[in-house]
Amino acid sequence: VAFKAMAEKMRVIVRCKPTKKEKLIHVEKNEFVLQRPKTNLRKQYPFERVVTEQETTPELYKKHLCDLVDHVLRGRSSSVIAFGAGETGKSFTTRGADGLVKSFGRDIFNRLRGDPNSMLSLSVLMSAITAPVQSNMTGRQITHEVLLDGLLPAGDVGDYRGGLHVREHPSKGFFVEGLSEVVIEKEEELEKFVESALTNCSTEDGRRTSGGKGAPLKVHCLFSFKVRRRDANGMVDTAELQIVDLAGYAREKKGGAQVARGGEKSGPVGEDIVLKAFLRITSSLEMNSSHIPFRDSKMTRILSKALGGQALCAVLTHIAMDNYEESEAVLMLATKFGCISFSGRMREGKKGSDAMGKKERIRQLCDQMGISSEGLKSTSICIELEASKELLELRELLAEVEAIGKNQEEWDLVTSCSDRFKAGEGTSQARLDRKVKAQGREEAEWQKAAGRSPAAGRQLCTRENVNGQVTEGHDMAQITSKLAQLRERKALQARR
Repeated sequence: VAFKAMAEKMRVIVRCKPTKKEKLIHVEKNEFVLQRPKTNLRKQYPFERVVTEQETTPELYKKHLCDLVDHVLRGRSSSVIAFGAGETGKSFTTRGADGLVKSFGRDIFNRLRGDPNSMLSLSVLMSAITAPVQSNMTGRQITHEVLLDGLLPAGDVGDYRGGLHVREHPSKGFFVEGLSEVVIEKEEELEKFVESALTNCSTEDGRRTSGGKGAPLKVHCLFSFKVRRRDANGMVDTAELQIVDLAGYAREKKGGAQVARGGEKSGPVGEDIVLKAFLRITSSLEMNSSHIPFRDSKMTRILSKALGGQALCAVLTHIAMDNYEESEAVLMLATKFGCISFSGRMREGKKGSDAMGKKERIRQLCDQMGISSEGLKSTSICIELEASKELLELRELLAEVEAIGKNQEEWDLVTSCSDRFKAGEGTSQARLDRKVKAQGREEAEWQKAAGRSPAAGRQLCTRENVNGQVTEGHDMAQITSKLAQLRERKALQARR
């Protein structure tokens, strides 16, 4: 598969939220005019793409974002990031009844309908910012980012275990280990899993607004549609469409205090790790810095392809027409976003012979150079400065044949994992992002009276140790007895 490079600027779309209060911001020919109250100070911010208060979400999608479906089907990954202050309609645009998640999913599914060599899968990730906790070393209030699986049922308030982990593959980049991915084969499945994910995100977001002990400070949501297309050679081309709903942005004043909508101070203790990292990345991209801090948060690692120029990125900025300071800060950031340029890769055509032709060519090259082709791998060939063209061609062909096998294995693995998830096996196993639900009081008292620990005699496919790690195939009774022996030894050593 051949790719051609494309250079574009980051697509910035500004949407205005309707208001019944006095308007402090007016739109004149795609230009925002800000009038500071009780003064004659006016500021103008021009943008190419503006969504007025009268336009609906389907109109926004059809006018500014529906072309991303064509980019994804041609093999070019794309991302849509909803950004703005709190209560400006970001969740309504992305997760509403006519939101972008349902629109993108429906259009991609209809375009791939009936194609046996195409696969559409869905995965949902939630990034919860926990309540601040005081550090014993520095005395500062620290917040943590916890990644949750949006396709699995929501748990109780504050039952976060530590969340899913982000890993890095040498060729595929960052990915979330253990995140559920379901293959969409029917329209009913698309509606079912999308509605379930939207409900889980709304539940987690509702706990944030309700407050209470263990409630998250902020919640960011990421919906990912992956399109895999397999050609006659067995090569699988993967493109991803990410829809991100970032939590509300709060401007900062001197001293680091955050000011939320309405002027209410939230203080420096409740800083949002994801938004801080997102703004640092955009500032570094605008200044063409040599270092881009993608690793400052888990969510920005997943978005590194979109923010790093390997995918088409569109930032959907939301502003409130009745708030001057808040909207001015967001419009200034949107202007910075528009100055960022990136280059993506789009599939141009298919080249090369089929897998059988490549294997035959490998045998010919091996016979020509006197090398046995049995068990030969690309990593076993050492390339020197004076290497022949035949040796270089042999190594490239071996790498291509190995890639075909890996792609086919990935295709089968995603399909089998999706089938197990649909059968209910994914929800019955021990989860990595949330704690196991506590047992009832009567059951715990009965086990205590019987002289057994609550976990004794319980066979599990996974088990937990003291550090919250998960390992395969052990009995909890054996683990409990071993831990008791270790505690006795430590107590004996302390007495000595």
